[in-house]
Amino acid sequence: MNIQEQIAALLAKPLQITLSGKTDNLYVIDWKKMVEEHEELMEKIEDMEEEEAGEYLVENESELMQITEYFMNDACDEKVEDDKWLPFGLLGLTHNPDSFAETGHQGLLLLDMSKGKKDNPPVLLFKGGKAQPVADSLSELTIKIIHNVHPTN
Repeated sequence: MNIQEQIAALLAKPLQITLSGKTDNLYVIDWKKMVEEHEELMEKIEDMEEEEAGEYLVENESELMQITEYFMNDACDEKVEDDKWLPFGLLGLTHNPDSFAETGHQGLLLLDMSKGKKDNPPVLLFKGGKAQPVADSLSELTIKIIHNVHPTN
């Protein structure tokens, strides 16, 4: 199973992950799809005046914009744009977040595509402006599907 298949298998499921003895909710994201949706949004505002585009984006902020603003810093964003890191999980959110604009989150999980094997890269936790390795591969993570989760959790 390749990385995209491993991530796809976890999408839209209520998950918990344990890192360094601490358990958090894990919300898995499809970064590639978010980038495509963001690019479509950018195309819509291409011909708008700057002020109009700004107002439109306030009302129609993409998930990618929220994650970039609340979970990343410029250095992290640059590595993601250069395809060195691949975001795949948000920590500390509810299982069905209304938005990713959350300052009380517990970090962003990324795959370090610049290291290891392409289908088995190491996992990084990006939190508080710092990245730290948390596992040698996605398959090493302790991820559990939570059953009987109330939809608002």
